[in-house]
Amino acid sequence: MPATSQGSFKAGLEDFPAECGLDRLAPRAQNQTMDKEWRSLRVGDLVERAAARWPERVFLRRGRSTGGEAWTFGRFRDEVRVLAAGFFAQGWPSGSRVALIADNCREWLLIDQALLKIGMVPVPRGKDSAPKELQKIL
Repeated sequence: MPATSQGSFKAGLEDFPAECGLDRLAPRAQNQTMDKEWRSLRVGDLVERAAARWPERVFLRRGRSTGGEAWTFGRFRDEVRVLAAGFFAQGWPSGSRVALIADNCREWLLIDQALLKIGMVPVPRGKDSAPKELQKIL
């Protein structure tokens, strides 16, 4: 995949192998339009886009097997915005690495997306990470 000037990677639809079936999902002309649209997006934009399109659709659920609390795309976007504003108010420079030390949970995803929204770089690690490992990574 081609590298951008920021060092991140973006792929055009033509970069995916034929066996992944993208050509069956939409006509080639539509794929090219989608490709241009996706190239302009940042990861932090995806929550906004999904919430604009499906504000009431359930995005995730805590304790799915027990019928736990559901969050819609709209609610998730609102929570991300609030948290992102709080992180932004800390005054950290864009591109700063922020350790995200937690196990897999809804809050992890919320924090991850809030950091991405304001241009931070989440560095995810499990709660069992050793201090020396964290020093080396950060």
